[in-house]
Amino acid sequence: MRELNSVQYLINSQKNEEANDYIAMMARLIRKNLDTAGSGFILLSEEITRLILYLDLEKLRFQESFSYKIITGVDVDTNSVLIPNMIIQPFVENTIWHGIINSGTKGMVTISFLFEDVDIDGVITKSLIIKVSDNGIGINASRNVKKEDHISRGIQIIEERLKLLSAKLQLPKPIIFDDLSLRDNDTHGTEVIISLPPPLYKRTNLE
Repeated sequence: MRELNSVQYLINSQKNEEANDYIAMMARLIRKNLDTAGSGFILLSEEITRLILYLDLEKLRFQESFSYKIITGVDVDTNSVLIPNMIIQPFVENTIWHGIINSGTKGMVTISFLFEDVDIDGVITKSLIIKVSDNGIGINASRNVKKEDHISRGIQIIEERLKLLSAKLQLPKPIIFDDLSLRDNDTHGTEVIISLPPPLYKRTNLE
């Protein structure tokens, strides 16, 4: 419904070129989602492509009210690493809709993919750490203004799914929400940290 309202707004504002671009990007995103709908894991490169499409779509919708950057570690081969399908976009959507848009300032979304050594029950394990951060109003303020919606429900489903996938590993909470204002009074925003130890990520050359 949000997408259709955005197209209607662009058309009513006689921004026909933007409306055409929006429809084309939306169609490509829907097609990619359908193509991978039955996949439990997808290549990280495919997920990044899908995220870029989604972010560009939202930038057009919100008249360039935010920017974004995607960072990958030098040891992260996006064409060989597989991650669980559809676990990142709901957090990015939440960041934009409940963090940045409500802030009234130019937003910045940063998504990073880095390998880090994590101690799990005394064993050092190389985990894929995914971080989604923004300079919005912060998680505590966001919770005060937002109502339960499909984004929140989507995040709950992802948390439950990762807990089920990692149940045998007895991992700590796989998703952490951090209000950046608690780190520094001069900083604001939210950072979501998703921790994926093996087998929550895979490599194609080991299949």
